[in-house]
Amino acid sequence: MRFADGGVITGVGLDKLHGAVALCQETGAFVQAYTRDRDVVASVRVCRDLERGRVLILPPCGICQEWLALWAPGRGGAAREDDPTTWEPPGRSPR
Repeated sequence: MRFADGGVITGVGLDKLHGAVALCQETGAFVQAYTRDRDVVASVRVCRDLERGRVLILPPCGICQEWLALWAPGRGGAAREDDPTTWEPPGRSPR
């Protein structure tokens, strides 16, 4: 997650035993942004594909889409449809 002042913060997705109590990667970063009173200007979620040695861009879950809509409208990046390893800024998708 990138802030208006150029700072960057990361979140992590921890392995969980019970999915109902799990937190997404973005949740920790959003909470930190809120507690630091920082403006979010961009957010993207990535994960390592260890089998193929690449990094994938993942879409935010429904809850994180709500966080983005409230905290950073129009600023969440997504994977390109033709290449899940390439980030596509909002509003520029070839769809």
